[in-house]
Amino acid sequence: MSKATKAITDYKKALGQPDGVAELMIFYCEQAAGFIDSIALEDETYFDALITMFEHVLVMIATLPLKKSSHIAVG
Repeated sequence: MSKATKAITDYKKALGQPDGVAELMIFYCEQAAGFIDSIALEDETYFDALITMFEHVLVMIATLPLKKSSHIAVG
C-alpha cells in the first residue's frame, strides 16, 4: 500500500493535475479491491486504508469543475 501511495504522491507532485490524480487513485482502488477479492484477504488495516483512499478521491472529485470530473469513471 505504501508503494502505491508514494507513486500517487510522486505523480501529484510531478504533474499537479487533480483529475489525473483522481483517475490514478480510482484505478488503484479498483486494482486493490480486485486483489483483495482474488486472494480472500481479510486484513482489516489494508481494507481500511483502501476505504480511506476511496473517500479521499470522492472528495477530490467533488471539488473538480464539472467539465473535468465528467470523464472520471468511478466504479
